[in-house]
Amino acid sequence: MNAGADILRWTEALYKTANNSAPVPPRDIRESINPYHSDSDDDENSSEEYITDPTTSGRIYIQDATTVIYRFTAGLKSSGFHLEDDKSLFAFEIHGGFVTTNEHVCSITLHGTPIDNISGSPSSSKSQARRSACFEACRELSNAGLLDYRMVPLPPFLLRQHNGLPVPLSDKDERSSSIRCYPRKYPNFWANSITGPIVRLYPVIVSMSPDADNFGDFAPILILTRRPLPHLEGFKLFSSGIISSVRFQRAAVLQLNDTQQHLINQYTNRVFRAILNKPLTCSLEDSLYFIAPLTNPWSFPLQKGLDFPDVSDSVSWDLVNLAALNWAIPIRAGSADELVLDLKDAVVQDRWVEFTRRYNVNEVRRDMTPLSKPDDSPVRCLNPSSAIFI
Repeated sequence: MNAGADILRWTEALYKTANNSAPVPPRDIRESINPYHSDSDDDENSSEEYITDPTTSGRIYIQDATTVIYRFTAGLKSSGFHLEDDKSLFAFEIHGGFVTTNEHVCSITLHGTPIDNISGSPSSSKSQARRSACFEACRELSNAGLLDYRMVPLPPFLLRQHNGLPVPLSDKDERSSSIRCYPRKYPNFWANSITGPIVRLYPVIVSMSPDADNFGDFAPILILTRRPLPHLEGFKLFSSGIISSVRFQRAAVLQLNDTQQHLINQYTNRVFRAILNKPLTCSLEDSLYFIAPLTNPWSFPLQKGLDFPDVSDSVSWDLVNLAALNWAIPIRAGSADELVLDLKDAVVQDRWVEFTRRYNVNEVRRDMTPLSKPDDSPVRCLNPSSAIFI
């Protein structure tokens, strides 16, 4: 009853369309993402096909797919994506002949998107054909990492919370109510992340923008997951009163060959072994995410429409290979100039063991020798050449 003029015009056009080729919906279609499902629909043993969202564990069944595509199209208009209001979103064809019964095939018309010209399976009615096309479009959007979790119906336990209903306790919770946990405290994303051979990886660029010149220069990194991470908001870091901004940006899907996959897994193991200072090892099949360095200096790319920036040529594979094969390399101390170059942005240690205390190199000082008394700064490490790095 409180629908706006855009909603009324769209519903009227939808009603008058004889061939069910719905026009592009407005920015806000006010359509619920939580349709009714029977208990058998959400049964784990159900044979009905569905698409699972990794963030909320919500499922998209074929009867939900049309609403999801409507919401996706409306979201495109809200983000400034150019769409023609009078353009039909669906096109239908009739397949069949004298022997077989005529069947309808629906295809989606949405130029500039990965789901343009996607068709569903032949169906006996136009509504079923439209649902089939929308379900295939949802699958394509999910594989491309473009299906936002806010478009997917909520799972039953989150839907009860959304409607203000109590969540039933499990047998374990009833026996030990003192250790009851808040359901949203533990994300479902990692439980829904698949393991085994890598089919595709979804990268997120993590970069730092220091608000002060003396904060330091940190190269960006990639977080590579098997399922697309949701949108992550940036945040502030504070160190000794200096503020730095952390930014996240999605990148295009990466396809790695077998050699690159093993190298990226070895590099991730090396990073966490250095951070934790413990002999941590995780196999490629069991790893849920990976870390990769990007070339530095590196410019932050801009997203154009639905096209995420491609970072396949920006991964520093030289660093990946070096760290994967070696946990440490000796310092080149042939001359003071060579030492300065070798210790630029370096971490050093004073013994040839992997798990020990490490130090960041701040500066190589040429005005001191190993026998000089450091009055203005503490000595961190000594070098046999006539220079000191601190």
